[in-house]
Amino acid sequence: MKNILSVIAGLILGFLAVLFSESICQKMYPFAAGIDFSKADRETLTFIMGMVPLGAFMTLLAGYAFGSFFGGLVAFLISGNKFSPITVGGIIMVGGIINLVMIPHPLWFIVISQFMYVPFSLAGGKIGSLIKKRHHK
Repeated sequence: MKNILSVIAGLILGFLAVLFSESICQKMYPFAAGIDFSKADRETLTFIMGMVPLGAFMTLLAGYAFGSFFGGLVAFLISGNKFSPITVGGIIMVGGIINLVMIPHPLWFIVISQFMYVPFSLAGGKIGSLIKKRHHK
């Protein structure tokens, strides 16, 4: 039960961090007024995403990294299980893949983003293990 709760807590924190980075992108790099992504066809979405500045993509990647890292950290701190951060990173990655399927992104972003989730959640888990070791001394 502790492992499941740790993964849920890590996922909540991870997804909140990703949503926060997306809201920062919206404020720093707003889309033109009147664009409704829910009604745009694939060709229009591809055109719109082609106009997104590099800084917006970099902000998103940072959000994926922070979300995965802190999700993995929280999951490990709660459970003490090294598999909890991997699970968090994997599930966040699935969410990222769904996003990439729904909204076209540049190829470089697709490739790099897939290497963000699990390694950063593992890094969070590793920091969590160091914190736990230090705390128990």
